[in-house]
Amino acid sequence: MGKIMLLLALMTSLCSLSQSRPIHYQSGLLKASATIAPTNFYRAYSTSAMLNGYLEYIAEDKISIRGDVFQYIPGVGRFVFNHLNMPQNYTAIYAGFGYQLGKKNWKYTFHIQPGITYTQIGATIAYPTPRYSVNPSINLKAGTCLYVSPYFHFFAEINWNNSSIRNNPESSSISTAQVGVSAGLGFNIQTRRK
Repeated sequence: MGKIMLLLALMTSLCSLSQSRPIHYQSGLLKASATIAPTNFYRAYSTSAMLNGYLEYIAEDKISIRGDVFQYIPGVGRFVFNHLNMPQNYTAIYAGFGYQLGKKNWKYTFHIQPGITYTQIGATIAYPTPRYSVNPSINLKAGTCLYVSPYFHFFAEINWNNSSIRNNPESSSISTAQVGVSAGLGFNIQTRRK
């Protein structure tokens, strides 16, 4: 309980300190991060982990351009169904736009990103070689970001993405619809001179 209170006190002091400091969020900011994102494939009743990395450029005060990559981490998670229903390998690449709300150094973010997924389905007796599939996908993301210096920010996000593996002879398609969360420390640099 004491650790939780200490963490809350630290977060509160960071928030109040960041609001009285110089504003680090402005157009021309380039930011990036990579983190492990716990993920729930909710239509397959299975959980996993993804390596999630992003690169985002703040084009205007409230508009950004962002790209995300998700890479499946094998062997992490709980699968309810047979492994044939889940990908052996999963990579998703998204690019889209974001919208930021908030004051000074604390922003709330919303992103919409179309993209593609590249998946590998495991071999079966009927199909002894692995099968690969490239499919369209969509990613919706909402989160918050606190800029604590000209070079660092903390973020927390939730994302929903939807896609289906269509190259599957054993069924019409396999849904890879998922909800994931990511949080951590990000890095940023200013690319425009004032």
